[in-house]
Amino acid sequence: MNQQLKIAEAWKKGDKDKVLKLQEELVKSTMTILMAINSVMSNRGGKTPGIDKKLYDNYTDLLLLVDELRELDSYKATPVKRIYIPKSNGKLRPLGIPTIKDRCVQELYRLALLPISEVNADYNSFGFRPGKSQRDAITAAVYSLMPYSEKGKVYPRFVLDADVKGYFDNISHD
Repeated sequence: MNQQLKIAEAWKKGDKDKVLKLQEELVKSTMTILMAINSVMSNRGGKTPGIDKKLYDNYTDLLLLVDELRELDSYKATPVKRIYIPKSNGKLRPLGIPTIKDRCVQELYRLALLPISEVNADYNSFGFRPGKSQRDAITAAVYSLMPYSEKGKVYPRFVLDADVKGYFDNISHD
């Protein structure tokens, strides 16, 4: 998207005022709003309503949503719908489901912040990055594990494995 390129260039130049102006224009753009709605509605959870039980399953509702997303100055997120999903060990995992409107607002702001995060991102960071895939991560890992030498001395490489299974179930969410 051209506007995102402009945001990235302004960020590189250090012109934060221009960045904020361009981000505001991007978030209020009808095209960006439609992209955000499409992204949310084409997602697997796009047909899952939040606490407001709104589905936006006809064009009239979608047009009203576009109008609501144009006026974010007084926007306030609604509480999430809390459900519990059974896990294989018999415990329940809490899941919060935001409203579709809240998900669209999150996507709008993600689109505005993405250029800055990409400019600042580590080249070898692959999680949740557009245009980066599992294959890219594997290729980078293979190259980084190749031994290298400096002045005739070979330096070994290390692989660390961390088990984070159940991490979010065991930390305090307060």
